[in-house]
Amino acid sequence: FIGLIKLTLLILACFLDIQKNEKREKSVSFIRTLFKPKIFLSFLLIMFGSSTAGYYFPVLAVHLIKKFNIPEERASYFLSIQGTSYILFSNIVPKVCSLLGLKLSICLNPFISTVFTLFLSPSAIFTQSVKTIITGLIFFGVAEGFVAILGLDEMIEQVEILFNLKNGSQNDYGSAIYNLGINLGDSIGPILGGYFTDKLNFDNCSYIFSGINFLLLVIYFIVSFSDIKAHFSPIKDGIKEGNKDNEKGEELNFIDKEEEEEKV
Repeated sequence: FIGLIKLTLLILACFLDIQKNEKREKSVSFIRTLFKPKIFLSFLLIMFGSSTAGYYFPVLAVHLIKKFNIPEERASYFLSIQGTSYILFSNIVPKVCSLLGLKLSICLNPFISTVFTLFLSPSAIFTQSVKTIITGLIFFGVAEGFVAILGLDEMIEQVEILFNLKNGSQNDYGSAIYNLGINLGDSIGPILGGYFTDKLNFDNCSYIFSGINFLLLVIYFIVSFSDIKAHFSPIKDGIKEGNKDNEKGEELNFIDKEEEEEKV
């Protein structure tokens, strides 16, 4: 019921005007902003990252009971592993972002999800065991941090570039799109997970989510490659300058030694 209320409010929000363009003095609709290519790609990444984090909620306990004969009350405990992992590992996200940059750090979400989605029902790829499933859930929590924490910065940056905003209003617009993606993902993830499991099975459902994550990873990486490359350019330049300074220092030391030898 709460999910239906959220979806209704989100659909209504799509038809609201989010800002007034100062140059043209025209209202820019939320829906037009959302479907700008780069913004929409980031939105899909956030939405599906959120969906992948919850697609197994309605079916994992049943899967564990059928596959491993785990008691029902214990099977439900597995649903808390991801949230605990997210809390424990969320502190590493800003550190990774400062090292790799925003774009490449966000790529870690679909990358981790692509691999560890297969751990939840890995009968055709990995050895099927409870330990494998627990490992997958732990890394799901890690992956969730890279979209839940960094997704807001990504949307604010995209809106700022699109509208050339510098007055802080990009925070509101970016936050609106980010929250739409997160809430929509939370709503449709369990629905899709339950549907694919019912129509196919839990194994194939996991493969579908893994494949979609991989596709988004490839597209986002290609589109953001110039930004990723730009993040590491100053580091390379700094290394080159440092090497040049070292070479100059060695040359000066060599000259000083020669002068001392001449004096002697």
